[in-house]
Amino acid sequence: MTVLFQIRADGSQFWRRDFAGRRYQSGFTAGTGSYAGLLCERFFPYVFFHRLTAGAEGLRWELVRWKLLFLPLPRWFMPIAVCFESGDGDRFVFDIDAAFRIIGPVVHYHGWLAQL
Repeated sequence: MTVLFQIRADGSQFWRRDFAGRRYQSGFTAGTGSYAGLLCERFFPYVFFHRLTAGAEGLRWELVRWKLLFLPLPRWFMPIAVCFESGDGDRFVFDIDAAFRIIGPVVHYHGWLAQL
C-alpha cells in the first residue's frame, strides 16, 4: 500500500491510496455550519462526517452522518464505521473497519505507514 497526501494552503488534505493497483482518493476538511466539530471526508459521490475522539491510545474516528452529493442519507442505513489511528515511533498505525447493518462488512484493513 502506498499513500500520497497533500496539505493545502487552506488546511484541507487530499489523500490518494493505492492497494496493489486498486486506487481511491478522498479529501478532508473541517465541517462547517451544522457539521461544525466534525471531520468532513469527500469520497465522491459520498460525503462522510466523522466525530474524532482523542485518547491516550490514539485518535478514534466514528462515522456519524453521511450524504450522497448534497442529499443527506438516512442514519439507519449508514455504514457502521469505526477507525482508529495512532503513532508508533516513526510509523503511522491505523485500523479501518466499515460494515453495513444488513449487507455486512464493506472494508476492514489495518497496518502502518512509514515515510519512504
